[in-house]
Amino acid sequence: FLDSTAYLAVGLVKLMDDWSVDPTSDFALVIYTQLLFRIFGLLLIGVLSFSLASRQAETQRALLAQVQKTEMITQKHESLMDQLHLFVFTTENDIIVFQNATATRFFGDLVNSHFSASFPVNKKRWILEWTKEEESYMLEGRSDDLGNGQYVLIIEDVTRSMEIEALAIRKDRLSAVGRLAASLAHEIRNPLASLSGAVQLLSETKENRLHNIILREVKRLNDLVEEFLHSSKPPQLQRIYIEPNSILLEVLDTFGHDPRCGKRDLQRDVIDLGMVLYLDPKHFRQVLWNLLVNAAQATVEGDSISVATSVRNGFWELSVADTGSGIPAKMVKNIFDPFYTTRSGGTGLGLANVERIVHAHGGEITVDSIEGEGTSFLLSFPLPKQ
Repeated sequence: FLDSTAYLAVGLVKLMDDWSVDPTSDFALVIYTQLLFRIFGLLLIGVLSFSLASRQAETQRALLAQVQKTEMITQKHESLMDQLHLFVFTTENDIIVFQNATATRFFGDLVNSHFSASFPVNKKRWILEWTKEEESYMLEGRSDDLGNGQYVLIIEDVTRSMEIEALAIRKDRLSAVGRLAASLAHEIRNPLASLSGAVQLLSETKENRLHNIILREVKRLNDLVEEFLHSSKPPQLQRIYIEPNSILLEVLDTFGHDPRCGKRDLQRDVIDLGMVLYLDPKHFRQVLWNLLVNAAQATVEGDSISVATSVRNGFWELSVADTGSGIPAKMVKNIFDPFYTTRSGGTGLGLANVERIVHAHGGEITVDSIEGEGTSFLLSFPLPKQ
């Protein structure tokens, strides 16, 4: 509009200055016509320019809104990724270009590093044992190809789920032992009772040292059958509120006079709990005794066996540790399995029963062992709610 006005003014001034031209002549008509067309063209260009400018401004506003929306979606997406209990990576040509906050907290910052250098795997699905701060984790991962050398990799900590699966397998094995023990116990006990009675009659008529050997082995077989029966049934707890130190100190005093303790250094660091636990005294004694006997069998005279208690995170903790031979690392995960033993003559049911009783109390038991240095069992029992 301004261009048209300016052009019209200049044209009029020009005509006014040039009076030699007849306003009615053809030449003047041509000039007027060109002037009008040019003014019209300028007006049309102005309208089109205004329209294009308006559309450009509208497009810019829409683009800005879309950018803001995209940024908001990106922020929500990243926030969601950070809330996942999964380790998420994206890679380009094996270079890590993104990892969520969960992965950063667990692995540290791995961006711009080679994924294959940190995770030596080359399958779409894999399980990897990972060690962090002297603790072992089982990681399950999977990768998806996005094309152009880009991958998204999702890793999950399946340590706990694998422990639960292993516990379920052990329970299934115990159930199988129960069915086997129930079917064989009666058939085994009857011949043993007959054999024991016959040998006792023979010993009354003519004493022979072989009779004592037979009676001893019969008793051993009978005890083994009894142990099978106990290991196959869920413990029938008769729980009462009791101060655990009263049982613990009693068992320690008794074990200190047992020949299996011998000249081992029996140390104790027992705190005064000041409250009671909901325990079955009989089964709790059995747990303590089994652990102390195991410690004695893994040590020699001069080694130490230490018992300590503490309170942490709502649990009363009991530690039974020794400085004996320890357990090979590859065997530690199997020591609670029924019939698994590293000791000649053992049944492999002692620790399985210990674990079963501790779990029946709502507690947990873990083991830490270094071959050649010793073994430590940690038991945790829940404190009563206030």
